[in-house]
Amino acid sequence: MGYLVFCDTDDSGNIIDVVAGINIIPNRQYDWFFYLQEPIDIMQYKVDMESRQLILK
Repeated sequence: MGYLVFCDTDDSGNIIDVVAGINIIPNRQYDWFFYLQEPIDIMQYKVDMESRQLILK
C-alpha cells in the first residue's frame, strides 16, 4: 500500500510543513508530493532541490 507525502520546504530543502499518510486528501496545494512504498519518519529527511528527491539529513 502506498504512503503519500505532501510537504512545503524552505530554500534549503528543509521540510517546514507536511501532511502524510495512507489515505489522505490535502486541504491545500503543497510544493512537493512523494509516493512512497512504506511510512518514514519525515522529520529525518529533506528535499534535494536538484534531484527533487527525499534524502536523509
